[in-house]
Amino acid sequence: MTMQHEARKPLILGLVHTVPLLVDVFTTLTNELLPGVRLLHIVDQPLLLRVSGRGCAVAEDVQRLETHIRALADVGATVVLVTCSTLSPYVDRLAVSVPVPVLRIDKGMITHAVAEGCRIGLVATIESALTSMRAMLIDEAERVGKTIMVEPLLVDGGLAALMAGDSARHDLLVKQAILRVGDQVDVIVLAQASMDRVLATLPNGYPKAKVLSSPRLALAEAGRLLGK
Repeated sequence: MTMQHEARKPLILGLVHTVPLLVDVFTTLTNELLPGVRLLHIVDQPLLLRVSGRGCAVAEDVQRLETHIRALADVGATVVLVTCSTLSPYVDRLAVSVPVPVLRIDKGMITHAVAEGCRIGLVATIESALTSMRAMLIDEAERVGKTIMVEPLLVDGGLAALMAGDSARHDLLVKQAILRVGDQVDVIVLAQASMDRVLATLPNGYPKAKVLSSPRLALAEAGRLLGK
């Protein structure tokens, strides 16, 4: 009797980005943390500019995000990860109507931040990300019955440098902000995934506060859902 073996379904992680450099960031990290997982990327930089320019998303923006998520699901993504913190407040609402799990980039980071500190420094280059992340940190603290104090710090010029392709200038400004707030808080949250690589530039022993970034924590959750 001939045994028929069904080919194993490929593990595919779909990613929605609004910053182009995150394609390389997540490709490198996925190869390291989730070997064998195939990636599908959608990059919509204008969506970030539209939302950050208004300070919030309107219905048209949310529909555009949903279209991206559904497109990835339609072509075989097993899990979809939205890597833009500015769009995080809308992800959970969209996830309930999509046939695959949909993750927001900062969920794991927010959980860790609230668990590890009462004074939380929040560093962002986009005001809309600063506002949405602060609200999510407070919501998480209320959920677990903890009182926290959030110290927000907007990095002036950071977004403009990044959008102009001057990543070195962006990284320097973010690094300076981290070091400035590092002695005043228990933990520092980097509001955007694009800040992750700045961690490698921090001097040994500084800042004293633990610095949390979202990509590795988000990929750990994606890996769990992918069975990795």
